[in-house]
This record gives sequence, structure tokens and C-alpha cells, in this order.
Amino acid sequence: MAYLGKNALRVRGTYSGRLYAFSPAKKVYWVDLDDSRVMLRTRYFRRVA
Repeated sequence: MAYLGKNALRVRGTYSGRLYAFSPAKKVYWVDLDDSRVMLRTRYFRRVA
């Protein structure tokens, strides 16, 4: 999962409850599949291969 924003962002996974901390320095994270489905509905994330 890649974060497209310019500011730091913390997101709690809807399904896993994990805390993901995105920032300009750390834009790519491995995200639980169920959490990613919810996050991809926003304009702040995109899937990476």
C-alpha cells in the first residue's frame, strides 16, 4: 500500500486493529488485505505491486 499524502498520517486498520504510520519518509507499507480494501476507498492510498 502506498500513501499519496504529503503529511504524516496514522491509520488504525478497520479489521486487524493494527496501527499504520505513514509519513513522507515512509510511504509504503505492507497492509493486511482486509484493511487495504477499506483504505483503497479513499484518495490517499493506492495498491503497489
